[in-house]
Amino acid sequence: MAMVVAGVGRLVKDCEVKEVSEKANIVKFSIAVDRDKENADFFDCFMFVSKNSKLSEYLKKGKAVFISGSLQQERWESKDGQKRSRVVIKVDNLQLLGGNGKSGSKNEAPTVEEVEEDFEF
Repeated sequence: MAMVVAGVGRLVKDCEVKEVSEKANIVKFSIAVDRDKENADFFDCFMFVSKNSKLSEYLKKGKAVFISGSLQQERWESKDGQKRSRVVIKVDNLQLLGGNGKSGSKNEAPTVEEVEEDFEF
């Protein structure tokens, strides 16, 4: 059983896209989530998308998103032999929120359904 998480955050930089198969890419991004007025938490996220997805055109620094997904632990050994790990969010659902993080912006962001085609891996 996976631990489910959901929340709203802003991208801290433009997303990265990596090819994983003929049909799919992985979109990687980090979000900042305000804990209170002075502190924020940062989370690394990834999401599988179709090869022809245009989602990466919208996942730019400062954009607000709502995500839901599950926590996943990555483990590896560093070059000096130390064991390392980190927890990332595997995003199952993503909602692009309006605006670009700038005060007074009235940009309407498209929904994922408008930029993502359904497909099977």
